[in-house]
Amino acid sequence: MIVAMHMDDRLVHGQVVMTWIPRVQANVVLVANDAVFNDKIRRSTMKLAVPTSTKIGFRTIDGAIEFLNNPQNSSYRVMVLTNNPFDAEKICEHVNGVEKITIGGIRKNAPMIRDNLNLTLEDIDSFKRIMAKGIKVGMQPTPNHKFEDLSDTFKSITDKH
Repeated sequence: MIVAMHMDDRLVHGQVVMTWIPRVQANVVLVANDAVFNDKIRRSTMKLAVPTSTKIGFRTIDGAIEFLNNPQNSSYRVMVLTNNPFDAEKICEHVNGVEKITIGGIRKNAPMIRDNLNLTLEDIDSFKRIMAKGIKVGMQPTPNHKFEDLSDTFKSITDKH
């Protein structure tokens, strides 16, 4: 069962390990990212950050979809980590049970929407397609922060273009 879907350009980092995993009581962290899946050094570094009581898995996006849809994995409490809206959108298209996507930060060479959130219009369109499925999308760096729904923000940006 998916207990959380979190998006951050850093994927596994201190806030995920120290606050998100305990709060959602995840026993599996699933890093869904094609590039990380193919990068042994990054995988090794991320493994070191996660407590030994929590399993961490790395899958391509297609592999993550397969894992999440496999009934044999339904007993796991899975926290899915992605680092971009396109990967999250593909997962949301093919996996049931995603209710909300929390964003910790996406820092890239794109217009700044707000602190720690830089997005292109294509990124925003992807998020809007996710929200059209009834999935909430918002900023929430840690569980201690209030979830800030981004639907109005995205609407006002695309209305200008």
